[in-house]
Amino acid sequence: DPPVDVHLEIKSVGDYPLRISDIKQSFISNSFTLSTLVNLEIMPGDSEFLTITYDATKYGPDADTIRIESNDPDEQAVIILIAGLGATPELQIIPISKDFGHVDIASPPSIATVSLTNTGDGLLEISKIEELDSNIDINIVTYPPMKLTPSQQVTMDVMYLPFDAGSDEERIKITSNDPINPTQKIIIRGATADPDIDSPTLIDFGISDVGDTTKRTITIENIGIGILRVTGIYFSNSSAF
Repeated sequence: DPPVDVHLEIKSVGDYPLRISDIKQSFISNSFTLSTLVNLEIMPGDSEFLTITYDATKYGPDADTIRIESNDPDEQAVIILIAGLGATPELQIIPISKDFGHVDIASPPSIATVSLTNTGDGLLEISKIEELDSNIDINIVTYPPMKLTPSQQVTMDVMYLPFDAGSDEERIKITSNDPINPTQKIIIRGATADPDIDSPTLIDFGISDVGDTTKRTITIENIGIGILRVTGIYFSNSSAF
């Protein structure tokens, strides 16, 4: 946000000219700057204005003091407290982890939507989004805007498309100007739904007369969790079957 100016009125309410001898800032904070008074002598009934500029250099509460010294016999030194509040961004990520479960290799891509919200009162700036593990099966397909105003919510889509059997994991790291959590990670997991064929390894037809036909039924069962696709059934080395 741009700097904010406040004009402090210094008024001579007595019957004798008010002479300002010194204006001191304590410099507890670097967020406040003072202008220079044009006239250090103020006639009775007149006013001079001291401009105080607040340009936040820190998040959260901020304060400083000003000491004004003059020839006022009752208050030769006046202490003024000046305060401000640096707007603070805050990144909220939902969910911070996603498990796609078991996915069949031949099925369409699975998409998870991650919500990013600026729950603070300052501008949130995302400086970097990284896929730390570079897993080719898990990828960000829709990136969010890199600047979020207070209360703004955006989304990021992550796709899981396994190319080979096994389990997968990807850590997504988001870096921002959130002063409490400057880096946050999202854990994405998934695994392939692998088929498992179960069939007899021996089929014994027993003794048969030449010329007779004997039939047996073979049961092929998928005892896995993925789709079993049978690509071919053939005999290896006999013409009797």
